[in-house]
Amino acid sequence: MATQDRYKIIFTQSIMKEPNITPLPLNKSNAQFVYLVMYFTMLFTFNSQTCNVAQCFSCYNGFPDSCFSCNSGYWRAGTSCCSNAIHRCTSCLVSVSLCDGCYNGDYLSNGTCNSCSSAMSFCVRCLDSTQCTLCTNNTYTINSTSQCQLCSELMNHCLNCFSPTICSRCNPNTLTVSPTSFQCEPCGNFLSNCKNCNSPTICVACVPNPNIALDLGSHTCLGCPLLMTKCVTCSAGNTCTSCTPLYAPSPGVNCVLCASLMFGCLNCSDKTTCNVCSAGLIVAGGCSKVAGCSKVTQVSSPRSSTCIKCNS
Repeated sequence: MATQDRYKIIFTQSIMKEPNITPLPLNKSNAQFVYLVMYFTMLFTFNSQTCNVAQCFSCYNGFPDSCFSCNSGYWRAGTSCCSNAIHRCTSCLVSVSLCDGCYNGDYLSNGTCNSCSSAMSFCVRCLDSTQCTLCTNNTYTINSTSQCQLCSELMNHCLNCFSPTICSRCNPNTLTVSPTSFQCEPCGNFLSNCKNCNSPTICVACVPNPNIALDLGSHTCLGCPLLMTKCVTCSAGNTCTSCTPLYAPSPGVNCVLCASLMFGCLNCSDKTTCNVCSAGLIVAGGCSKVAGCSKVTQVSSPRSSTCIKCNS
């Protein structure tokens, strides 16, 4: 008889004894695979008569205490066979109807494995029905009674935490975690004039004040003159809104001399509105000479287009 035919007969006979395996039909396309399965099945397993594991159908070759497949009505848990009457075990006692080990997320009680989350709210790992060791997420932490409790209930304004005394994230914007107390404190405690921040060193918005703006480089709130030369008031994004006398805000360059913006202008509100002209000129939208006057005194009448006073 050919070796392949002998393996086929032996393998078919072994299949008939194994209740948990459905025979694979032989054909030309799967014959080689089936013969390999037959060979390794014969090599690594043998029958229950030489196994030391209760309710084991076959063991690993040379390891009589390690079960490969169990009898009908039992399932393999590790190297043991456990009764279908129990579940979630990692191993069971010799009686095969009592667990003696459970998976993470379960705890052992009277020979059965029970879910931690069913025993305690928001608990995913535990020692028993009253002692949780890990909560659902970092919105919760283990409190003094070994239960999961919201971080916000243990520490004011705390959203996420590592423990009942160490916060990792506060309510957004106005509060941040202190690097020393690990509690939530106002941004202004760490960054002068800061309203909103991402951390004790990064401000994202300053308190409302026209004389202060956020420095995008240092992420701190600074006085406008420190951010921009000749600037008195400014807004976020380092944009000057008013300048010292003789200067006016100009987009892109901040404060610019009024005289460089408008001919003869000494003082201006913006790049198109002059308030005071130099001697001999009058305000008329900008500054201009006045017909009929040989000399014009300094005039501060905005938008005037006539000679206010002429000197002979």
